[in-house]
Amino acid sequence: MSSAERKALRKKQLAERRNQLSTQTTKAEEEIVNDAINILNEINNVAKNLEAEEKAKKEAEEKVKKEEEEKIRKAEEQKVELAKTQLLVKEIERKAKEERERKETERKTKEETDRKEVERKAKEQQVAREKVTREAEARKAKEQQVAREKVTREAEARKAKEQQVAREKVTREAEARKEAERKAREEEVRQEVARQEVAREKVAREARKEEERKEKVEKIRQEKNRRQKIIKNLQKESQTIGAKLINITKNLLIKDIIFGNQIVNSDKNTRMNITNFTKIQVQVKKTTNYRISLIEQGENCNNDLLHLCSKGEGWVKYNSCINGVWGREETINYTMKPTLTYEIEIDNNYYRIKLNGKELKIINKNGNPNVLLTKQGDKIIVN
Repeated sequence: MSSAERKALRKKQLAERRNQLSTQTTKAEEEIVNDAINILNEINNVAKNLEAEEKAKKEAEEKVKKEEEEKIRKAEEQKVELAKTQLLVKEIERKAKEERERKETERKTKEETDRKEVERKAKEQQVAREKVTREAEARKAKEQQVAREKVTREAEARKAKEQQVAREKVTREAEARKEAERKAREEEVRQEVARQEVAREKVAREARKEEERKEKVEKIRQEKNRRQKIIKNLQKESQTIGAKLINITKNLLIKDIIFGNQIVNSDKNTRMNITNFTKIQVQVKKTTNYRISLIEQGENCNNDLLHLCSKGEGWVKYNSCINGVWGREETINYTMKPTLTYEIEIDNNYYRIKLNGKELKIINKNGNPNVLLTKQGDKIIVN
């Protein structure tokens, strides 16, 4: 391929490359491409010079060849001239070689310089882009800092407002506490007055209870004296009355108990004195077979005023026997439990019966019971 053809081919390739990059490259890339084209043009010029040198060399070689032919024809006459000519040719070749090497070195140096220039420009463009990026980041950081400072100021303003509200709230709460303390002091004074009133009433009730207890003790003493008098009178008439006296005496033998203390019934036939009682508590030992009787016993009567009995199975029968005549029997159902505790209270003109703390039955009071009968082993408290 000739020099002209190579040059045309390079121009064509550069034109195609320029067209290809015209729509893709940035301004910086177009500058780099133009610089590259300039470098290639310079390379083409160097190549052109080299071709001229080669042509001159060929011409010189042809000239030498002709001279050698001439020398051959002239034989020995032209040896000296030939030697000179050869030396001249060598000198020319040496100089041509040195010139080529110098131009090649200059070309490489220029290419290296151009490459470094291209790299320098690319680096400058990169530095410029980085500078733009840093400036954008700095602006963004500054905007963010401004935004954070704004948020901080707003937060501090909100905090100050909240603290103001809190202080006002504390002030209101303190005033409310003072008002509450004042009311509490007034309430304490009122309660203290009420407690004193209650204490006075309690003292009065205790005084009344003490008076009632003394009256009960006196009644019990009188009842005991009455029973002892009856027993003495019966003993005096024992020779004439006989077996009837023994039976009456047996019925009149009543066991005195201490009110408020728990006792355990040792015999089902034991008749316990409950004169003037207000409340009786009986814990049944055998829940499948028990009996509780409140009896009015005197010189001319032996009435079972309140008779409770059961064989278990969740029911208890209630009845009464007045002057030897039993009334209508009534069945009361309840829930079976391992422990059964009956409470019998006198409430005005009624007997109020409870089982395990729950009200079971309210019955009209039909006399004044003074004797209690239960099964053996039952635990009893009388008040």
